[in-house]
Order: sequence, then C-alpha cells, then structure tokens
Amino acid sequence: GSTEAASIGGLPSASWSHWKSRLKSKSAAEMVALKCTVLRWLSSLGAEPPAFMVYLPSLVASVENYDAVCNMAESNCKRLDLELDMDNDVDLLGRLICLGLTSAPPGQENAAGSLKVETKVSVPAKLRHKVLVLLQRSRGIGPALVAHVVHLIRQSLRESEQVQQSALQLALVLSETVDPENLVETSEKILAEIEAVFWPGGGVIAMGTATPLAFKTFGSFARQLAERPSGE
Repeated sequence: GSTEAASIGGLPSASWSHWKSRLKSKSAAEMVALKCTVLRWLSSLGAEPPAFMVYLPSLVASVENYDAVCNMAESNCKRLDLELDMDNDVDLLGRLICLGLTSAPPGQENAAGSLKVETKVSVPAKLRHKVLVLLQRSRGIGPALVAHVVHLIRQSLRESEQVQQSALQLALVLSETVDPENLVETSEKILAEIEAVFWPGGGVIAMGTATPLAFKTFGSFARQLAERPSGE
C-alpha cells in the first residue's frame, strides 16, 4: 500500500508512490538538477505568493544530502526567514506543524486545509528539528493549533536526543504562551508524555542530555497551573 512506501524528505508516502514510477529511471545527477531547477523557480517568485508556498518546500529540501540542493534551499529559507509572520500567519503555522507529523492528532483525522496531515512513514530527524526550532519563535499557537502542536511534541519526544530537546524547548514556550482556557488540557497531555518517556512508572530510566530540560518543562507547566486563580 501507499502508506508503506518510503517517504522522501517529508513527501507524503501516497504522493511518492504516485511519482515513483516517473522518477525511478532518473539518475542521481538528474534528480539533483531537477530539484535545483524547482528551487531556483521558487526563489524567483519573490514575496508575492504566500510564504508557505516558497518557504516550506525549501525547508524540506534543506535537509537533502546533496550540497547543491541543500545550499540553494538554505539560501531560499534565509531570504524569506525575516518575512515569516510566526505569530499571526495561522496558515503558515498549521502547514509547518503538519510538515513535522507522520499522522494526524487523535480526533483530527478529517481536518482540512492547513491542518490536514498527510500520512508519512517517517519525517527526517533534521527536518523535524528545524520545524520545532521555528515553532519556538511563535507566540501565536492558539486553540486551533494546540492539538497538532501537542501531537508533534508527542512524536518528537520519541526521536533522537537533539529532537527531544527541541520538542521540550517548544513545550517550554507553550507552557508560557498557551491560551489560559487550554492550559489544563494541554498541561495534562504534555506532562503525561514527558512522564511516559523520561520517568515511566515514577523512576528515571537513565539520565540523558534531554532529561534536565524535561524536569524544567515539567516544572514550568506545574508552576503555570499553580498560579491559576483558585476556582478555575
């Protein structure tokens, strides 16, 4: 089935299955040339199209193994980076979050538009790390995005230590910026995930580089909950 097909640089498995027959005959050099042509075209679009149309494909390409592709993609990202509205562009934020997810959050399988998650076998760790770091800049993760962000943190906590740390940093930001009406539910879900990964059953399995940050994040949510006015 298509969902078992290899995922290429964040490309949904179903899409890769569709294009595989057309691309499998191309050599590595031809694929590099094709990707560079696309990136060059995206760069020529300037600031006219929505940011996600140029930035997100370039972000995906920035984790490629080929320097020619990676360098051009990084150049596109750097050029657009300062123009990104990480607080108010909900469409960009939604698509960025979904880029890092392999599946939709529970109950959000039928979400549409910028919150529709294409099922993937995997997301490259480098790409997921970049997504998490970008989201740390946002103070605009409102109620419509919280479920997807929590799910991204959930999946990322089960990645490498670098990705774990990025996920915990995002959770730390979320603890301070989440809408008060969503604080209790968000805290409950994220703290449960931190416990499950870092001290299942009440004891720390092993101290890793991300463990101190896990304690700090846990404490931040606990403090936010304690500071809520009584009766809320």
